[in-house]
Amino acid sequence: MADAYALLTSAVSPRLSIVDIRETVSWYFRVSGMELLGRDRSRTIALARHVAMYLARKRLEYSFPEIGRAFGRRDHTTVLSAVRRIERLADTRESIRGMLQQLDARLSEVEASNG
Repeated sequence: MADAYALLTSAVSPRLSIVDIRETVSWYFRVSGMELLGRDRSRTIALARHVAMYLARKRLEYSFPEIGRAFGRRDHTTVLSAVRRIERLADTRESIRGMLQQLDARLSEVEASNG
């Protein structure tokens, strides 16, 4: 299986923040930032939240507890589960790989504008 993160081309950068990731994922999924931080487990919001957690882990190399705190005080095991879920989905579904590539490109634009 290919490493799901190998699809993302950007390196870890201090010019990108977890807020940038949350805002970008909220924009992509058309959900509010509050929904990402909330307790709603509807399919779309849960997927958006998991993707944001995955990107925070891969793009920022935050620890699982740090990411959990940034997403509504979630437990680190919740973050670990979310990251693993997105890795599995990216390995098996082209649509998820494409989505991650689009989000990565958008985050690279945000990073460049933070320059």
